[in-house]
Amino acid sequence: MIFGGFLSLRWRLIGPLLAVWAVGMALLVTVLYTSILERFRTLVDQRANAIVSAVSSAAETAREPADLRRFVSSLGAARDIVRVVLVAGEPARVVAASDHGWQDQPVTALPEQALPAHLLAALAARKGERRLDADLRRLDVLEPVLLVGGGASGRLEEGVLLLSLDAASLWQAAWQTVVHLSLWLGGILSAVAGLIYVLVSRYVLHPAEAIREALGRRREAGDSALVVPVMRRDELGELAGALNDMLVTLRTRNRQLAHSRDQHLAMLESFPHLAWRAGLSGDCDWFNRAWLDFTGKTLEEEVGEGWLEGVHPDDRDNCLAVWRRAFEAREPFVMEYRLRAADGSHHWIADHGAPIHDGDGVFTGYVGSCYDLQPARDNARDIKRMTRLYHALSATNKAIVHSRDAATLLPQVCRVAVEFGELDLAWIGFPEQHSSVLKATAVQGRGCWADLSIAGLECRLTAVGVPAEALIVNDPAASPVTRACEGCVAHTPEGSFAVFPIRLGEGPDGVLVLRKAEKNFFDEHTVALLDELSADIGFALRNYRRDETLRLAAKVFENNSEGIVIVDPQRRVVMINRAFSSLTGLAGADVIGRQLFLFDPARHPAGFASTVRDLAAASGLWQGEVWIRRAAGDTFPADFSVSVVRDGEGDIAHYVGVFSDISQRKAAEERIHFLASHDFLTGLPSRAALAPILERALEAAAREGHRVALCFLDLDRFKNINDTLGHHIGDELLIEVGQRLQSVLRDGESVLRHGGDEFVVIMPQAGDRSVLASAAGRLLSALDEPFLLAGCEFSLSTSIGVSVFPEDGLDGEILLDRADMAMYRAKEDGRNGIEFFADGMAAPTSERLSLEHALRRALERGELALHYQPVVSAVDGQLIAAEALLRWTHPELGNIPPDRFIPLAEESGLILPIGNWVLDTLCQQLAAWQAEGRHMVPVAANISPLQFRRADFVASVAEALRRHDVPPGLLTLELTESMVMRDVERAARQLDELKALGLSVAIDDFGTGYSSLAYLKRFALDKLKVDQSFVREINTGPEDRAIVAAIVGLGHNLGLELVAEGVETGEMVNTLRELGCDSLQGWHYGKAEPAAQFADRLGRA
Repeated sequence: MIFGGFLSLRWRLIGPLLAVWAVGMALLVTVLYTSILERFRTLVDQRANAIVSAVSSAAETAREPADLRRFVSSLGAARDIVRVVLVAGEPARVVAASDHGWQDQPVTALPEQALPAHLLAALAARKGERRLDADLRRLDVLEPVLLVGGGASGRLEEGVLLLSLDAASLWQAAWQTVVHLSLWLGGILSAVAGLIYVLVSRYVLHPAEAIREALGRRREAGDSALVVPVMRRDELGELAGALNDMLVTLRTRNRQLAHSRDQHLAMLESFPHLAWRAGLSGDCDWFNRAWLDFTGKTLEEEVGEGWLEGVHPDDRDNCLAVWRRAFEAREPFVMEYRLRAADGSHHWIADHGAPIHDGDGVFTGYVGSCYDLQPARDNARDIKRMTRLYHALSATNKAIVHSRDAATLLPQVCRVAVEFGELDLAWIGFPEQHSSVLKATAVQGRGCWADLSIAGLECRLTAVGVPAEALIVNDPAASPVTRACEGCVAHTPEGSFAVFPIRLGEGPDGVLVLRKAEKNFFDEHTVALLDELSADIGFALRNYRRDETLRLAAKVFENNSEGIVIVDPQRRVVMINRAFSSLTGLAGADVIGRQLFLFDPARHPAGFASTVRDLAAASGLWQGEVWIRRAAGDTFPADFSVSVVRDGEGDIAHYVGVFSDISQRKAAEERIHFLASHDFLTGLPSRAALAPILERALEAAAREGHRVALCFLDLDRFKNINDTLGHHIGDELLIEVGQRLQSVLRDGESVLRHGGDEFVVIMPQAGDRSVLASAAGRLLSALDEPFLLAGCEFSLSTSIGVSVFPEDGLDGEILLDRADMAMYRAKEDGRNGIEFFADGMAAPTSERLSLEHALRRALERGELALHYQPVVSAVDGQLIAAEALLRWTHPELGNIPPDRFIPLAEESGLILPIGNWVLDTLCQQLAAWQAEGRHMVPVAANISPLQFRRADFVASVAEALRRHDVPPGLLTLELTESMVMRDVERAARQLDELKALGLSVAIDDFGTGYSSLAYLKRFALDKLKVDQSFVREINTGPEDRAIVAAIVGLGHNLGLELVAEGVETGEMVNTLRELGCDSLQGWHYGKAEPAAQFADRLGRA
């Protein structure tokens, strides 16, 4: 039997015996089965040989085929013969067969499919073959034989015998023989195994079980007098006798141990310290009264491992490890751990354990005593805490001395409180305005508060606000203050916390909040020291605030842009600021302690200073404009105020004078009057002055009978200068133009800036047409000389239109309009010329206005369209991108070229709605191609300067992409150099924003403008497009080739892709490839095509 993990010898022997018997039987059956198969084959072969011999003999001796057939037919009647067939002849045929239907049949006509092949093969090879199917118990024999021929000669013919035997009866006979033999042998083997088991059970197992049962009864009954029976005089009998002797000895020693144990227990029970005892198993089985009184538990609760429940969880594993190690080594041990007292607190105790032995030195267990270390530890902790708090107080005072402001002091105070005061969290906060919420300004923590930030820390003392005195909570769970708090204590109430007020005198008070992750941390001495600490902090903050006020006042006084002087009632200077010295030229050493004479006596009467003081003393303040004399003797106008400072008794203690130089204001007023009628840039009379000047000239001419000429000047292509060189260069150019025009004026002539790049010259003493032409030529010649600006020399052309009073009009506005019309005719005739007004000149202007009007309606009528020109790879000519180009088809005027309507759109401001339409239409087309499954390539759109300068440009691009759900990588924006160089900082910012969207940015017409390479590298660009003006002549001269090579090298060094425009021939392609261009665009690869036609180029993805 099995008794709880015990396995008896009986079962240990039965198992192996059964296994040996099973293996023997398996081997026996295997051997016998092999014998059956061998015997079966032998019997079958003998039977087949007999039949084959009989058939062969009959075949050789038979004179007639009928005799042979009768013999074969008789063989077929036997039960074990399935089929007999004789085959011979050429061609082979069945001579005789047990199946009469087969006789005289050709072999190939036999019904079984594989049989003819086997017969013919055996006949040809003259070789026998036997196949035994053991599962079907069947033998097939093919054997060559000789037969008597059918002719008169009686020759023997070669043939083949087919014999099929059913061997089931032979197999049954062999099987019965082997089964009988197996039963006899298995019975003999089983009898031998049973005999062996009976003998072992009688002489070994039964005595062993008797010994075990006797020991079990002795253990269960607790009767030490029971003896082990001795059944026979053999080895097991001697073992039983030795056990009886051992039990007697053990019984005697147990009595001695019990007596000794009782004596020890009596002694330890009265021991004043905690005592315990453990038995041989290692479990504690006794604790003295002092232990039970300390823990507040009964002996039944503590024995075994019950005492371990009182050990602090953090010490339990280490305590068990020390105990087990000492118990296994049978050696004394000393360890310290925390044990829970009856009041629930944990005390540190020192546990001393030692092994105990009986009189013979045999180990009988352990005994130990414990000493309560907690009082000594508490005392040492209190001393250490107070020492650290004194250090914290000292460090705080040192920080107060060395810190200059609260921002430096408060973090140091929190750090000192945590590092020196052994606190887990310290923070200082101040209440928000009209709220009890305290916001932290400095914080320091450790442990779970180590990562606490100022932003995430606040305290809501909704019930008490900032306390009047220290608020101490050593047990948050039992304090009503904790329930009133909605801040850090409510979220993490474990441990102790304290709130100490920081008194600031003026303004809201602050608090010092301290946290400790243990209860009862803040005792009376700790609170007293921390109260002193918070008082020192308040004192320091009040001083900082007072010092800051003084420093601020001093800074305001010293750094005030107005001059300030303080004098006593005797007019002696007490203090001056820096602005006073700067404005008057008088240093402090020159005036302090001396009477001050500040006002200019030439502009103010005698006694003016005394009058000012008297008025200030009467009303408390005097204000007015005065003239002040500087140390150098010159004077300046000033706004001056004098205020009175009185002492505690109400007497005048000081006068404070504050003044500021208003020279610039006075000049500005004069400048304002000047600018009201003059251009601020050139200093010339402005459009506002044109009407009165012209009116006076016309009145004089009408009165005296003179002619008046009005010349309207417009600088040709001035916009290109602004866009290329920047507005600051354009402004310098306008100033020099004004100066040159003024330099060639005659007496009585006036030049005015009409606006932008337009000037008007009035000639009140105009002569005949030839004289006027000469006078206008004088103006034109003044501007023919080259201009030198920004280190560049260039020429400027001017178009001049002239109208004459009274021939061309009697009114100033009419004359101005007609001079303007004449100026536009001069531009249309090639620019840089002079044109006099004549009838019929209004037609071109009307045509321009009509075209502008038609362009405004073009968007509404859907006359604008985008065409797409391919951009290919310079390496293999594959389509890699495209450029969207704007086309206008007017219903009456037909196709209007872009160079005609684009400038008009830019001048009229229509370029903004057109540019937005281009972006939206392009994104819509990209989305449509994407939905059709086209092979997508990036498409570029040209951006106008006016469009790029708009503040919402980047947002409008992003909105177009979002509205049509187009990937940003499919859109490229093309800008010109002048656009990005106009305002470098703004352009760089806008390009960064465009790149952030995921778009590509290209510089179009690169090389035609004026840009700084130092600025160019700052821009977030992707491509440079070489202008077609360089590409067109690249193979006709070395200059353009060198320029393109330089642009390619520059672009590649900046990490940019180079695109060549205007590629029209194969020679251009080869040259551009040699120079390293990445992409090519031009008529050589295709003109701009409508969207539907370009879609065929894209193909399907």
